Amino acid sequence: MKAPKEYTIQELLGKISEEKIQFKIPGYQRGYKWTKTQADQLIDDLISYGTQQKLIGSDYSYQAQNQKSASAYYLQPISVCPTAEDGNVYDVIDGQQRLTTIWLLLYACHKNKNKIDNIECPQFSLEYESFASWQDEFNGIENDDFDAFKCKSLNHFHIHEVFSTFIKRVGNLQKGNKNNKVKAKTIYQILLYNTKIIWSDISSDGTTNQDSIRTFTNLNSGKIPLTCGELIKGLVLQENKFRKIQGSTNDTVKDEDQRLLLAIQDLIKKSRESKALYDKIAHEWDEFERELHDEKLWQFIYNKEANYIYDTRLEYIFNLIEKTDKGDDSMHSFYKLYDRVTENPVEEIKLFWDNVEKYMATIREWYKDKEYYHLIGYLVATTPWISVNDDKQKNKIIDKTVISYLINGLYGDNGDKWSKSTLRDKIKKLIIKSLINVKEDSPESDDGQLDPDILDNLRYNQDNDAICRYLLFFNIHTILMQEGEERFPFNRYKEERWDIEHIASQTDFNSLKKDSNEAKLWALHIIQYFTGLKVDNYIEEGRISKGKNTFIGKKVRELPENDLNKLQEYINNSFQDSDSDKKKLCQSLKEYLCGNSDMLSIQQQLKDLGLGATMPDEEKDKIGNLTLLNMSINRGYGNAIFPVKRMTIQDELQKGYFVPPCTQRVFQKAYSRKFDQLYVWNEQDAEAYLESMKEAINTFNEIKGTYAEYKLTKINS
Repeated sequence: MKAPKEYTIQELLGKISEEKIQFKIPGYQRGYKWTKTQADQLIDDLISYGTQQKLIGSDYSYQAQNQKSASAYYLQPISVCPTAEDGNVYDVIDGQQRLTTIWLLLYACHKNKNKIDNIECPQFSLEYESFASWQDEFNGIENDDFDAFKCKSLNHFHIHEVFSTFIKRVGNLQKGNKNNKVKAKTIYQILLYNTKIIWSDISSDGTTNQDSIRTFTNLNSGKIPLTCGELIKGLVLQENKFRKIQGSTNDTVKDEDQRLLLAIQDLIKKSRESKALYDKIAHEWDEFERELHDEKLWQFIYNKEANYIYDTRLEYIFNLIEKTDKGDDSMHSFYKLYDRVTENPVEEIKLFWDNVEKYMATIREWYKDKEYYHLIGYLVATTPWISVNDDKQKNKIIDKTVISYLINGLYGDNGDKWSKSTLRDKIKKLIIKSLINVKEDSPESDDGQLDPDILDNLRYNQDNDAICRYLLFFNIHTILMQEGEERFPFNRYKEERWDIEHIASQTDFNSLKKDSNEAKLWALHIIQYFTGLKVDNYIEEGRISKGKNTFIGKKVRELPENDLNKLQEYINNSFQDSDSDKKKLCQSLKEYLCGNSDMLSIQQQLKDLGLGATMPDEEKDKIGNLTLLNMSINRGYGNAIFPVKRMTIQDELQKGYFVPPCTQRVFQKAYSRKFDQLYVWNEQDAEAYLESMKEAINTFNEIKGTYAEYKLTKINS
């Protein structure tokens, strides 16, 4: 191994140019994994370093006179090895993330040079075996249209994310944003002249027949371990270009990842008998991985509460194929595949990949089918694990994910494959079980159907999990019973925090007295409802504490006299003479914001306008007064009166936000039988809404085949 050398980035670029060095990143390494956060941290570090070393002047320009006296900013070392084919082509054994990031930052400086001379486009090539032509594609993009590029693979996506971060951070100074941006040339010069890197050539005496995989694993020992998915990729996609490993089962190799990688190398020549198979897997691997990074599809099949966290999402498909269950080792799928491949490499790899294709095709089919999508999506969201009998040990119960249970049943764990009608029956039974099991005393009839009267016993705070499931089920059932292509967005349901929302506010005037911020929000929203005034200018985001809970929410900011005068003027101009009661209410609310009015008088004015409480307190926590709503919308209006909530939801719909269909119908009073009280949600409205939910349960009990078949039968009858 040659002695390591220290280079500034400028010197390294000179060496690369002079020796015509090209870099290759072997397939056994990870792809590009940097994120926006890491890109931001690098720029912050360079700015902090430059400031401390007095390399950044008051005008944010580079201070060349301080260059020699400044200590260096060091990046982690780079380890390379000349390839056997060409002495000027180097395999990057360690440091491919850093080299790619350097290239992207140099390229971003070049793109942001803004007519400043001497910022050249970086002139070195980085060829990843898994996506070799990325730099040519990157350089060829016009008008910064990266849409097609970033969708090609997860590697392309991360490259675009980091580059776009650099572009935003390295540019002209912007007013009020001095800490966030510096001149492109300043960062460029700090990177070139003051940033150093250790260059380590691992070849011995200039020869090239070194064990690069062994070196790679030694260098990466103690770093982030290789995942199951990455090891499987190494097993099925290794090229036969690597040098032979001596003693591949050497017990002196302590690290498990190293032993696995070394053992994989013994299989390479055997598994390369079919080049067509290799090419097919290489192509489809990226294609499937890209497909699984569609969040709408991914969140349909995946629940983070029930599964491993997957960096390589195909690993989830591998776990389905290998029947990796709750409690299994995270490497379970690799070990099972590895054992089979050692016996029969090409045939087992082909069989394994055939299963990957089959499972992906099935998931794709379920995703596209409206009924499968909604019913299975409901189960994944609410019942991530189910307990079933172990096929090998009948007396043993094991936990499986819903998707694993359904897809392996469809393909037959023991040669007993389900038909599509059996699959539908299994799905329906799981849904019934998910709803029955939410309360221990939930009634179930002898024929395994749901008793709709269970809804009468559910109470807010006591049965929130049950209420969430029934409300989600009600939305899913509603979508499936109607025509059209509306789809419930499970990705948003999982990524955003969703509340059980009271339709008629559960807040009484005594509680408003205890929470001045909530009371002020309540007052502002009523003024907005009657006058049309946009109250956003009076509200700001802030930290709110309620009991033991603290969260970021809406706060009424301090209102100076000028704002209050404008508010009074707006109220004065918003009403006709016939609306004097409404005007008086808004004036009282404005006075309350000033601290000059009390809740008692406002309460009476609301009653006189027909806006007072019309639902007994004991009814407010029943499911007939509850609905599902995005938490940000819910906290946007707090505990406002019914018409204010309706107005807010309509505004959110116009902005393109998702509101569940049943929630929309609630605030449109679509379930109500009487429409004489549009300002309130009363006990009769709640009863009609509850009856609609019970009717949905009865209909679900009646369905024997598909929803489409059931609706057709009803039409014909």
